[in-house]
Amino acid sequence: LVAVGSSDGTLYAFNATSGASRFTFETENSPFGITSSPLFVRDRLVFGGGDGNLYCVDMQGKKIWSRDTGNTVYFTSPAYKDGNLFIGNDGGNLSCINASDGSLLWAHHVDGRIRTTPLIVGEKIIFSWASYSGNIVTDGWLRAVDMNGTLAWENHIGGTISSPASDGNLLFVANNEGWLKCYSLDGEMKWEYRANGPIQSSPAVAMN
Repeated sequence: LVAVGSSDGTLYAFNATSGASRFTFETENSPFGITSSPLFVRDRLVFGGGDGNLYCVDMQGKKIWSRDTGNTVYFTSPAYKDGNLFIGNDGGNLSCINASDGSLLWAHHVDGRIRTTPLIVGEKIIFSWASYSGNIVTDGWLRAVDMNGTLAWENHIGGTISSPASDGNLLFVANNEGWLKCYSLDGEMKWEYRANGPIQSSPAVAMN
């Protein structure tokens, strides 16, 4: 099964071999459609909608549950660990949601928008977030929270739409000023490199 969301607000699923349609699932009305990448969790498919809901459907496209996160889910995609899902929204909430029934376990708030995908490393949830003026990114931070939603640490990184990456020992994130930054898992700066232009992509990591 291969699945993808569209700006028309519909999740499309296909047989990965033949391309035959398996199902479609329509979200509630939203001008943003679906910009969140879907995540397979066992025999379920989870994704965020521009209507602010996190959706969970089965492999036939039947809705199992949905959870209103309180604001638009834009580009941020869900992460999963130990039965829980984590996703951001434009209201500045990182929500922890029970993957079985969609119940909200906690929400951690920042004074900006979370449009990046959370990264789980060990017992920390790492995510970047940004402040905006209209649709323009003005500043940004890299934040780590514990599994109960408590702030662990935060670093100012400058305006960003880059999701963090990790090799299990170090963290990597980029910003709109062209900096690729490397941190330890406890938030200590290790090194940085400036490219010749803005970095609006997310890093990929492989073993040296």
